[in-house]
Amino acid sequence: MARKVKLKSDMLVNTIAVFGDPESKEVVALKPNKYKVSWSMYASMDEDVDDIEKLSVNQNISYQRINHLLKYYVNDCIWYDMNSVRCVEAHFTSTDNVFFITPDVNITYFTNCLFAKFNSICLENITVDSIQVLDTDTNITYDYEDTEGEVPEFLPYQEEFMGPLSIYDMPWWHRADISTYDNFALDKKELTEVRKQLEENKDMLDADFLTIEEEVRSQMNQAGLVSDGEVIDIEDFKRKRKTWTPKIVK
Repeated sequence: MARKVKLKSDMLVNTIAVFGDPESKEVVALKPNKYKVSWSMYASMDEDVDDIEKLSVNQNISYQRINHLLKYYVNDCIWYDMNSVRCVEAHFTSTDNVFFITPDVNITYFTNCLFAKFNSICLENITVDSIQVLDTDTNITYDYEDTEGEVPEFLPYQEEFMGPLSIYDMPWWHRADISTYDNFALDKKELTEVRKQLEENKDMLDADFLTIEEEVRSQMNQAGLVSDGEVIDIEDFKRKRKTWTPKIVK
């Protein structure tokens, strides 16, 4: 029988929802939201995993990755859906706010996309099993729970989400990096060019998590073996990184 060590955390995040006209590319409305995101994760040990130190390192790295994603890439994001893709590109590409796209702009998709993303960025034997998002305006909480941490079934596949000319093979909530962005090309030629850009700049999407991993391992080595379930504190990044966005020709 597997043994599990569980921890919980939460963070307040602000989002700026953008609703655009797909025909004119004009902004129809902006809506600020303030959410309290709460989540729980567990580290599991079974007959195949008996290294306490490795499990503790994986748990700390996974925890810090999720906190970093929420603090720097979800908080103050520009949140929109497919109907507003070209509107956002027309009006917001020069901002420092990170782009956050979901199948629809509502708390259900917000919660389920984050649940899937959290599990995608967790390391081996670390699982996020629940998430709660409280809308501070309405005081309504949306909950999602899956002890196995599987991707929610109603989230779309990439071809349904971004179509056959999607610039990524998988939607962002499947990818183990800091991105919360997806887009589609206008034709096959542009798709080839954009995917080449993505490959050339892949290091930019991996840099934050590599830094976190190095810092966690360094501090845990300095402190000696940290008991399973104990989370260490690492210094926050001093400067917010702006996510690189591949250029889509409009």
